[in-house]
Amino acid sequence: MADVHFSREIARKGVVLVIFWMLSLISLSCAARLSVSRQKLQVQNHLNRLNKPAVKTIQIPDGDIIDCVHITHQPAFDHPFLKDHKIQMRPSYHPEGHFDENKVSNTDTEKP
Repeated sequence: MADVHFSREIARKGVVLVIFWMLSLISLSCAARLSVSRQKLQVQNHLNRLNKPAVKTIQIPDGDIIDCVHITHQPAFDHPFLKDHKIQMRPSYHPEGHFDENKVSNTDTEKP
Protein backbone atom coordinates (compact mmCIF):
# COMPACT_ATOMS: atom_id res chain seq x y z
CA MET A 1 0.00 0.00 0.00
CA ALA A 2 2.86 2.33 0.78
CA ASP A 3 4.39 1.70 -2.65
CA VAL A 4 1.15 2.70 -4.41
CA HIS A 5 0.88 5.89 -2.35
CA PHE A 6 4.54 6.69 -3.05
CA SER A 7 4.15 6.16 -6.82
CA ARG A 8 0.99 8.33 -6.94
CA GLU A 9 2.85 11.10 -5.10
CA ILE A 10 5.71 10.92 -7.61
CA ALA A 11 3.25 10.93 -10.52
CA ARG A 12 1.43 13.94 -9.05
CA LYS A 13 4.72 15.84 -8.63
CA GLY A 14 5.70 14.90 -12.19
CA VAL A 15 2.41 16.23 -13.58
CA VAL A 16 2.80 19.48 -11.63
CA LEU A 17 6.37 19.79 -12.89
CA VAL A 18 5.30 19.23 -16.53
CA ILE A 19 2.46 21.79 -16.21
CA PHE A 20 4.85 24.32 -14.67
CA TRP A 21 7.37 23.69 -17.46
CA MET A 22 4.70 24.17 -20.17
CA LEU A 23 3.43 27.39 -18.59
CA SER A 24 6.99 28.68 -18.42
CA LEU A 25 7.54 27.97 -22.11
CA ILE A 26 4.27 29.67 -23.06
CA SER A 27 5.07 32.78 -21.03
CA LEU A 28 8.59 32.97 -22.46
CA SER A 29 7.33 32.67 -26.03
CA CYS A 30 4.76 35.43 -25.43
CA ALA A 31 7.44 37.67 -23.93
CA ALA A 32 9.73 36.97 -26.89
CA ARG A 33 6.94 37.89 -29.33
CA LEU A 34 6.32 41.16 -27.50
CA SER A 35 10.03 41.92 -27.50
CA VAL A 36 10.33 41.25 -31.24
CA SER A 37 7.29 43.37 -32.08
CA ARG A 38 8.61 46.21 -29.89
CA GLN A 39 11.98 45.97 -31.62
CA LYS A 40 10.34 46.03 -35.07
CA LEU A 41 8.38 49.13 -34.05
CA GLN A 42 11.58 50.85 -32.88
CA VAL A 43 13.34 50.00 -36.14
CA GLN A 44 10.38 51.29 -38.17
CA ASN A 45 10.32 54.56 -36.20
CA HIS A 46 14.06 54.98 -36.72
CA LEU A 47 13.70 54.41 -40.47
CA ASN A 48 10.84 56.91 -40.65
CA ARG A 49 13.07 59.50 -38.98
CA LEU A 50 15.92 58.80 -41.41
CA ASN A 51 13.90 58.73 -44.63
CA LYS A 52 13.27 62.34 -45.57
CA PRO A 53 11.04 63.18 -48.54
CA ALA A 54 13.03 64.65 -51.42
CA VAL A 55 11.97 68.05 -52.75
CA LYS A 56 13.71 67.49 -56.05
CA THR A 57 15.66 64.63 -57.62
CA ILE A 58 18.47 65.41 -60.05
CA GLN A 59 20.28 62.89 -62.25
CA ILE A 60 23.66 64.14 -63.40
CA PRO A 61 25.23 63.02 -66.73
CA ASP A 62 27.48 60.36 -65.20
CA GLY A 63 24.45 58.54 -63.76
CA ASP A 64 24.50 59.66 -60.12
CA ILE A 65 21.14 60.56 -58.59
CA ILE A 66 21.00 63.43 -56.10
CA ASP A 67 17.96 63.92 -53.87
CA CYS A 68 17.52 67.49 -52.65
CA VAL A 69 16.05 67.77 -49.15
CA HIS A 70 14.69 70.95 -47.58
CA ILE A 71 17.26 72.63 -45.35
CA THR A 72 15.17 72.16 -42.19
CA HIS A 73 14.82 68.42 -42.87
CA GLN A 74 18.55 67.68 -43.22
CA PRO A 75 19.47 64.42 -41.43
CA ALA A 76 22.28 66.16 -39.51
CA PHE A 77 19.71 68.25 -37.64
CA ASP A 78 18.09 65.09 -36.19
CA HIS A 79 20.89 64.86 -33.62
CA PRO A 80 19.64 65.60 -30.07
CA PHE A 81 22.25 68.34 -29.56
CA LEU A 82 20.97 70.18 -32.65
CA LYS A 83 17.28 69.89 -31.73
CA ASP A 84 16.82 73.64 -31.11
CA HIS A 85 19.48 74.77 -33.57
CA LYS A 86 18.76 77.99 -35.47
CA ILE A 87 19.99 77.92 -39.06
CA GLN A 88 21.79 81.16 -39.94
CA MET A 89 21.81 82.08 -43.59
CA ARG A 90 24.42 84.82 -43.10
CA PRO A 91 27.08 85.06 -40.44
CA SER A 92 26.10 87.28 -37.52
CA TYR A 93 29.60 88.84 -37.49
CA HIS A 94 32.51 89.32 -39.86
CA PRO A 95 36.00 88.62 -38.48
CA GLU A 96 38.12 91.73 -38.55
CA GLY A 97 40.40 91.94 -41.54
CA HIS A 98 38.75 89.33 -43.73
CA PHE A 99 36.27 91.57 -45.55
CA ASP A 100 37.89 95.00 -45.21
CA GLU A 101 39.30 96.07 -48.58
CA ASN A 102 41.54 98.77 -47.05
CA LYS A 103 43.49 96.24 -44.96
CA VAL A 104 44.23 93.84 -47.82
CA SER A 105 47.82 94.29 -48.91
CA ASN A 106 48.40 94.48 -52.63
CA THR A 107 51.80 92.97 -53.41
CA ASP A 108 51.84 94.29 -57.02
CA THR A 109 51.76 97.97 -55.99
CA GLU A 110 54.33 97.60 -53.20
CA LYS A 111 57.15 96.30 -55.44
CA PRO A 112 59.93 98.89 -56.12
